[in-house]
Amino acid sequence: PFTVTGLNPSTAYEFRVKDSCGATDVSPWTARASAMTDCGPIASPWLENFDGPNWVTSPAPQAYGAIDTCWSRPSGANYWWRPNSGPTPTALTNIGTGPSSDHTTGSGKYLHGEAQTGTGFALLRSPHVILAGLLNPELRFYYHQFGAQIDSLVVKVFRNNTETRVWGNTQQATASTAPWSEAVVSLASYLPDTVQIRWYAYRSPSNQNQVDVAIDDVSIDNPPACPKPTNLTVIATTQSTGTMTWSPSGPGTYE
Repeated sequence: PFTVTGLNPSTAYEFRVKDSCGATDVSPWTARASAMTDCGPIASPWLENFDGPNWVTSPAPQAYGAIDTCWSRPSGANYWWRPNSGPTPTALTNIGTGPSSDHTTGSGKYLHGEAQTGTGFALLRSPHVILAGLLNPELRFYYHQFGAQIDSLVVKVFRNNTETRVWGNTQQATASTAPWSEAVVSLASYLPDTVQIRWYAYRSPSNQNQVDVAIDDVSIDNPPACPKPTNLTVIATTQSTGTMTWSPSGPGTYE
């Protein structure tokens, strides 16, 4: 065997070989052999919106689709994460579950849980992300949780061969057209290490497979300089007024 050195991580290469049989006698090149190098840790800040060409959707119900090679999911699972655009295949069969579109643009891709039958959980693993260089790292992502058999969505951080739960949600969305929700998780306690983010989607027993929990727009970065307010709620209306409350993000004025 011969090892080629100096390659870049997570990069596709084509290799060819020819034989030098003598000073003036050289063979033709062989056919190309293609391969991709393993994924190395990714520097932060980092963003993934699942719209790139490595995220391949399939219109077939209960198909796996293809995910970016720097991400991973267990093979052969009966509940798994897959890319999609628009309503999920299960939703198109009039079974109420999943979002109606992605969060980024409304016409892009996102990841969602898909199932055959039974119980269990769907596991999705991110690339390893380097936190060093950030001052106050946060994990942010958007999620949509519509489906009667969705039990919960849980996030764990994997570091030094140990998983730690850092976030979880059991609250259901009211419809496929309901807005996506944002999750914000501090990763400051993991500085300056390299971490992997793992999403666990848990489902309840049923053959209806209303389990299409979804995520989109994942990032690890410092907090924004001017964070948006949270928990906006309309508490009263009249014919000409609306009264709202929200959680402020700072001491400034609001529009």
